[in-house]
Amino acid sequence: MDATIIQYIGIAVLFCVALVYVYRRTKQSLKGEKTCSKGCDCPANEKNNAFLKANTSPNKT
Repeated sequence: MDATIIQYIGIAVLFCVALVYVYRRTKQSLKGEKTCSKGCDCPANEKNNAFLKANTSPNKT
């Protein structure tokens, strides 16, 4: 194989990996949740956490 062919294959693989990464990030952000995509307890989630705590009923045991 020629050196340029190997380089083109490497660039194509890297491009495909980047496409998959962007697709997964976009899909995750458009999922419809009102929180950030990190899943941490940052200030962006405080409003949602307060809403969930206020609107969940306790277990009846």
